[in-house]
Amino acid sequence: MYIIDLRSIKSQNLNFLTLVVYLLLGYQFTPNALCAPVTQSDLWLPLLGENQNPPDSWTLNFKAGGQTYNIEVKATKTVMLYQGEDWGNVIFEKLVEFTVNGKKGWGIAEYCYRCKDISPPTRQSHVPTLIEPISVPEFDNRALVLPFTKEACKSSELVGGKGCQLAMLCTIKDKFIVPRGLCVTVRALQKQLESSTVIVDMWAELEDICSGKIKGNIQECCKRLVDSFTAAPLCMEVQGSLVETLVKEFGTQHEEILFAVRSSAVGEDSDEMSAAGQMETFLGIKGIHKVFEAVMKCWASQCTYQAVEYRRQHGQPIKSLMGVVIQEMVQSEASGVLFTQDPLTANPGVITINANYGLGEVFKCTSSGFLILLQ
Repeated sequence: MYIIDLRSIKSQNLNFLTLVVYLLLGYQFTPNALCAPVTQSDLWLPLLGENQNPPDSWTLNFKAGGQTYNIEVKATKTVMLYQGEDWGNVIFEKLVEFTVNGKKGWGIAEYCYRCKDISPPTRQSHVPTLIEPISVPEFDNRALVLPFTKEACKSSELVGGKGCQLAMLCTIKDKFIVPRGLCVTVRALQKQLESSTVIVDMWAELEDICSGKIKGNIQECCKRLVDSFTAAPLCMEVQGSLVETLVKEFGTQHEEILFAVRSSAVGEDSDEMSAAGQMETFLGIKGIHKVFEAVMKCWASQCTYQAVEYRRQHGQPIKSLMGVVIQEMVQSEASGVLFTQDPLTANPGVITINANYGLGEVFKCTSSGFLILLQ
């Protein structure tokens, strides 16, 4: 790869374009990272993009590092970008095909200009900041199941990260379409544990093994705990509350609707950890008894060896609380996830989208990526 850096210099006192016909200011960077100054050039600046009219093709001969180079340039695509609060600068980015001494390649030709006659566009209104409620009414705080539309459902401490975010998105009806749904709260998990001392004791054993208080095999203990969860029935009190809320939200046809049953752990989707892919999601669940089973499997998934090790590595408690999201299925042609800033660099000017055809389960295995640069 060769990088040619050529610049035109203007100031209020001097105009180099009128004093120097051929540009001798520039550098050549070679593939082995050497830099050589341009010592001779036939580049005539008045013909190369004056008056904000950059050409689509041009040729250049120059000497650098003791060698002579002939470059032929042909643009294949041009993109205009504006910079500054007042759009005071305009940049022409040209994707170009190069021929350097007979060898073909490709690259970018960039032209930067001052721009005085462009009015910046009207700023779009931003999505309002979504904030969790400071406090939750005592009645709702004890609820075993809450629909997305309940104010208390915006509390991540009560329904977990995923359920909280979905409930908050429901408040912006003019910008987001959120399929109907509800959350089984962390109080329901606590109620379930009250009815199963075996699971409670086994969870305490896992905590002791992880902390080094007793010796044991973490992986084997996790498996026994998961098996105990999935073998146990959902307690009657949670069943009753779940059926009641499903009927209120979906009517008597709730038995015919396909649901996505998704884990929603407290502490996930935070600044410190995402927990993406650590717990289970079950799609296409139909029938109330299948919903009951899926809820138990979601709770069990936080006890898998993978999930336990993830929490250990991030300094999270081994025994954590979890809500469960039950949401009407969308028969999607494509599924994916959108990051409103770059997940690797935290750049707010880049939106990252990973998506694939079909349901979200396919997306977990393989996906295509897109980057959107905000202007």
